[in-house]
Amino acid sequence: MALLAAFMVACSQEDTSPTEPQGETGEKTGPQVSGDKPEYCGDREVIYHHDTVTIFRDTAERVIEKEGSSYTSFVYRDTAGAIDTVTKYSSQLKCDVGENDLSCRYSSTDLILIPIDGPLISYDPLDYEVFVIDTVHCHVTITDTVVKDTFYMDLYSFKHDTTFINYGESRATDYIPPERVYDPGRFPFDSTEIRDFFDTLDVSDSLLGGKDYLEINSELRFHGFPLTVREQVQIGVIAKDKIISDVKWPEKWGPQEHYYQIERDNTLKADTTVTWTLEYTRYERGQEEKDSIQVTTFFKTARASLGD
Repeated sequence: MALLAAFMVACSQEDTSPTEPQGETGEKTGPQVSGDKPEYCGDREVIYHHDTVTIFRDTAERVIEKEGSSYTSFVYRDTAGAIDTVTKYSSQLKCDVGENDLSCRYSSTDLILIPIDGPLISYDPLDYEVFVIDTVHCHVTITDTVVKDTFYMDLYSFKHDTTFINYGESRATDYIPPERVYDPGRFPFDSTEIRDFFDTLDVSDSLLGGKDYLEINSELRFHGFPLTVREQVQIGVIAKDKIISDVKWPEKWGPQEHYYQIERDNTLKADTTVTWTLEYTRYERGQEEKDSIQVTTFFKTARASLGD
């Protein structure tokens, strides 16, 4: 009887695995590993590795509030007369607000990649990982599963602060600045002076009596004018390394200089009076205004004789 009892205890110990899963009570489960090594290992020595996988019973969202960015916003009137809005980081947009004045400046720093001339650099080809088959050991991974109740997905809510300069209920001023402010220049458009200039043109003279050239701070368009007018453009050169990072509202523009060459036309054989239309651009009170006027010109084709 004692021999039989010892045999039954030995059998009971042989059927119990040390890695049996703990189930729901221990919140940890895993595969059973018998005392026999896997068949695919053959005669190789078995090396066991342990890994853990976490499984969640439920998923929930969790909102986390954080302080957001600070913005400054204002409106301005563009060159076409439409209202446009500018909103930038307050750290980059600075505004000076007066009772009937508003000016803002936006500064930003841009990353500029500049090619550098230097020696060529030699490098070795990519090293490829070499996989060596282990003929001595057999690696077996035992995966344990851990079960948890809830996985929280964090959602961030940012609270942004915006300062409204000249619109909205909390605005500081009602003034709306223009997009540009122009310098009228030395030769602003004057309709009286223009009509006096084109009152009489002596086409018998190659220089039109000294009126073959016109310098004015206005963009002109000639309609119905019998002579050829060519605009001479002044070309400026911008340095390649000059980076403009500041934008201002209103943007200050210098005088708009225009040069017009009036060419004599020998097809006019007799004195002629012509009424034609001149479109112009005028810069007054810091604004760009476009309009047109009617001009009457007497074209003189022959010089007066000495007896006249």
